[in-house]
Amino acid sequence: MKTDASIEGLASLVGIEELAEYLDVPIKTLYKWRQEGTGPASVRVGRHVRYFVSDFQCSTAASSASGAW
Repeated sequence: MKTDASIEGLASLVGIEELAEYLDVPIKTLYKWRQEGTGPASVRVGRHVRYFVSDFQCSTAASSASGAW
């Protein structure tokens, strides 16, 4: 039996540390946004919080256009 081990088509995920660095905000701010339901959408992978790269790129563009976030 041959299987395709490729994960092509799956969206990229980043950790909270990487996103905090990218957005230049403290990690605590991302946890606060997550608790309040604001900021980029997050998912839990096991015990880790992860963010889809496409989600926060879209959120960043939308927030800069509207002046909110």
